[in-house]
Amino acid sequence: MEKGLLLAYIFLLTCCIKTALDFQNIALICYNFERENSLNKPIGNVCNYGYIMHNSHRLFVSAFVIASLCIPAQAQSVPAQAQVATDVTPAINRPGMVTSITQFKDVKATDKYYSALRSLVEKYAVIGAYPDFTFRGEQPLSREQFVVLLNNGLDRLYELIDVSNSDTDDKTGDNSDFLINYIDNYDANETQITSISQLKDIPPTYENFHELQSLIERYLIILADKDKKFRPRQAVTEQEFYLWISKIFSADVSGTQSATKPITRGQAVIVFNQALDSVNNRIAERAAAAAKAKEQKQLEEKAKIIRRLPSRGRARIVNDMKFYVRDSGVADVSRASDDLKTAYVDGGVWGEYRIKKGDEGDIVYETTNIYNKKKLVLLRVGTAIVTMQESGIKRIK
Repeated sequence: MEKGLLLAYIFLLTCCIKTALDFQNIALICYNFERENSLNKPIGNVCNYGYIMHNSHRLFVSAFVIASLCIPAQAQSVPAQAQVATDVTPAINRPGMVTSITQFKDVKATDKYYSALRSLVEKYAVIGAYPDFTFRGEQPLSREQFVVLLNNGLDRLYELIDVSNSDTDDKTGDNSDFLINYIDNYDANETQITSISQLKDIPPTYENFHELQSLIERYLIILADKDKKFRPRQAVTEQEFYLWISKIFSADVSGTQSATKPITRGQAVIVFNQALDSVNNRIAERAAAAAKAKEQKQLEEKAKIIRRLPSRGRARIVNDMKFYVRDSGVADVSRASDDLKTAYVDGGVWGEYRIKKGDEGDIVYETTNIYNKKKLVLLRVGTAIVTMQESGIKRIK
């Protein structure tokens, strides 16, 4: 748009100058004609040399006035941080079009951003390609592209939390846990915007309205300028990008941070993938800790059940032995109490047990082997239920 206007201004200026020169030529022709014919009066106003020269000077002045007004205005319309090229399209951030790094026609394995882009496409599925299946890694990243990419990334991390917590009681339910533990709400210019309707330059028909609304109203991230305008086509500078990533993800990112130079899409995917990996690792660590805590809680519950089983006598182990709790499923407990069934099926604490000759335990149940009908005794040793043959114990009371 700006380039077209500049060309139009230059064309207009050229026309004015050319017309002025034509007027001067006409004036000179008339002047010479008058001299050659010794005429003392002009041929109408057209051949009035002074009149024509006066008007040609006016045209020169007009041309320079136009230039002084239009060209500076054009220069001011392009800020120092640069505008995004006219071929920029938000489609670059639409996942689904590509599912493999090999689908990009302009990405090579030697590109610095290759592995990061591959991760964003194949691992996180948050970025797409242009309609011609190019990535254009050297072009600047626009604000609207960053918003779509950021919202896609946060949505994906949100999904990963639910997946990692599927075997725990730590469900997200809403986004409060996500905001508290993994990302920070951020208002870049302290605009106090809480709704997308407060942005002055974003109508409901805006192509990326949903993503921008999600970022503002769900994740509480506002990247508008102080005048509450978002300026979606404006390029994101290196300084802005690193600042936003560090604030939103609480990430320690470093790199070239020019206040005026736009960050390229190649640079952006490298840093953004690092931020996602950082949060994803924290999600995995927290999920592992939650799963361990859940397992420990279950073990404590099992131990309580095992400890409250009534004793039917004491017995001493005759010989050293080794066994696995998982292997103790041969006893017939069909008529046992619910507590005993739970204790026996779960087997107490999973793993390998070593019992030494002389160790003692409580007899909690007497039954038979479901396969060969031989007599068996269920012995409580610590927090485990040990399946013993009669010959392996000595009753002591």
